[in-house]
Amino acid sequence: MKSAIDRNDRWVYDLVLKADRPEVGRMDDYLEDVKRKHDSYVNYLPIETGRIQPVVLDSWARCRGSAVDPKAGTGSPLPHDEIARRREFNRSLVQVASSQMHAMYSTVRGSGFVVNLIDRDGYILDMVGDPEIVYNARALNFEVGSNWSELAVGTNAISLALDNCSPVQVAGAEHYCYSHHTWTCSAAPICGPDGVLIGVLNMSAPARFRHPHTLGMIISGASSIQAQLQLLYQSEQVARSRDKLSAILESVSEGLLCVDNQGRVTRINSRLAHQLGVVPEQMYGADITSLGIPRAVLRELTTGCSLRYRELQLPTPRGSTTFYISAEPVHEPMQLEQEFILVFHGTKKTRRLVHQVMGNRAHYTFSRLITHDPRLQEAVSLGRTVAYIDSSVVLQGESGTGKEIFAQAIHNEGPRRSEPFVAINCAAIPRELMESELFGYEAGAFSGANKNGSIGKFELADGGTLFLDELAEMAMDLQVKLLRVLQEKVLYRVGGKQAIPVDVRIIAASNKNLAKCVGEGSFREDLYYRLNVFNIALPALRERREDIRLLAKHFLTQFSEQHARPVSGFTEDAMEHMLAHRWPGNVRELQNVVERAIMTARGSAVELSDLPDYLHAAESDGGCLDRPNSIRDAERSAIEHALDDNDGNVTRAARQLRIGRNTLYRKLRKYGITSAGR
Repeated sequence: MKSAIDRNDRWVYDLVLKADRPEVGRMDDYLEDVKRKHDSYVNYLPIETGRIQPVVLDSWARCRGSAVDPKAGTGSPLPHDEIARRREFNRSLVQVASSQMHAMYSTVRGSGFVVNLIDRDGYILDMVGDPEIVYNARALNFEVGSNWSELAVGTNAISLALDNCSPVQVAGAEHYCYSHHTWTCSAAPICGPDGVLIGVLNMSAPARFRHPHTLGMIISGASSIQAQLQLLYQSEQVARSRDKLSAILESVSEGLLCVDNQGRVTRINSRLAHQLGVVPEQMYGADITSLGIPRAVLRELTTGCSLRYRELQLPTPRGSTTFYISAEPVHEPMQLEQEFILVFHGTKKTRRLVHQVMGNRAHYTFSRLITHDPRLQEAVSLGRTVAYIDSSVVLQGESGTGKEIFAQAIHNEGPRRSEPFVAINCAAIPRELMESELFGYEAGAFSGANKNGSIGKFELADGGTLFLDELAEMAMDLQVKLLRVLQEKVLYRVGGKQAIPVDVRIIAASNKNLAKCVGEGSFREDLYYRLNVFNIALPALRERREDIRLLAKHFLTQFSEQHARPVSGFTEDAMEHMLAHRWPGNVRELQNVVERAIMTARGSAVELSDLPDYLHAAESDGGCLDRPNSIRDAERSAIEHALDDNDGNVTRAARQLRIGRNTLYRKLRKYGITSAGR
């Protein structure tokens, strides 16, 4: 509705102010004057405009220009189904206006008035009034479903209010069509919450009842409808926001809890309610302590602290369950009581995030293991088999033989492949810290501990695999606790009393003979048999010499690309020395030697001079035990080493060298080796 008073509004304004003055008090004289001027106008005679409203004169001109017949002015109402469609489209307007229309009619009941509601297209949506006046109005099709736009029925208050979005009163011959001259109509526009015109409120009566107070009543009624529509809109917006919030709370994959600054629950989503075993509707207004949440959490929040993945043990239908809680205050300027949203992260999802950050993932597979050695191939075959058997595995082999790589391959081959792979070196962590590393600790468990406590490797590996490297170095007292966790599948954090269930597969590794350690009393026999369900031995690199050449070429390609070095091979002399070396550091040593060689190589091939000095030491310096002077020396050295490795057993030595036993006997005679055992 316009706030400024235009030229016609000023006319109406003056009319209302002068309503009791003598010069405008005689309505009959005014109506007669207007009628004479109307008759002259429709007959194309000149007129004096006098007191005729400017908007009425403008409308008469439009009607003449649009060839509206002043002797017509009636039309047929819409079909019932179209009326119903329009009422449904304007449902809020009809519902809100209905009570206002009845309230207005109750003040003029029996006075010959009718109140109606019109949509923005000029169609009457609703109507209430004296039965006699309603009946007479139907003769002019002034009923629900009729169109009262200017083009349809000529000048009238309804059309003027729609066209000018301004209140107006049209009486008697101010109507362009003769059939409406016996009526006076007062109309005011109705705008929606967005300020856009949506309809008109109108009150009609016989022309003799023309009075400016009627227009004032209509303006007041339209304003009241607008105010109620605004309240309805705001209420719907609040409800829509509430529904949207509920939809958001229900759609997230985490548990959500809203609490006020008194610790009372204001909202809980169904996911968290299900996890905690409560009914959402019964939790509104409940104290957070009823859910097992300590009030210390609320005190932290009300002092301005934010929680980030705070660990809490809460009672659930499945027993005490660990949750990680994050919380933030909700800042609303007009809100008297501050609220907080608590997000309950499940342990698995939280730990999966930790694994992504910490890189607790297995990267190697059996397909990435490079070998032609039958014993390592046999170990791979056994590893593929045990991968699908959820039992403990012990990997035995010298340092550098790839025990962790093999453990990762077992993990990636089995059903736990999508779960974490967590490794811990039992020899690299001080004895006094090893227990907390494995099992975690509670807040305040010991001096210097994290104030919020910490989870251990067992919990991090829950659902996946825990790789215990250098297991033989674990202290005896810790072996007892490890055995208990493996047997009971629950653990207790250091300083804690809460039993925490864990589902972890153990793969252990040692460069020592665990059976021998048991005999020496440095390793518990019961733990050994609990872990040693499957024992896989990984041969040393010197025991699979054919793999030396294979691995050296693989590492050469890998590091040449990585360091952008144009090195494509080894000279024959360099490869002979590499084949003859005993490689006490195994594959790890070979890898380091090759990487160093390609960085120092001056040509396209690695030469002997590019290898470390200990691989080609001068004989004057005592020589290198494994340095060959020729292919012949390399073969002799390989035979001697094979015999030494197998305590002089020719059959096993031949198998290690991958040659026949008769061939080996022939070479023994060739090189004059007589110390071999038979």
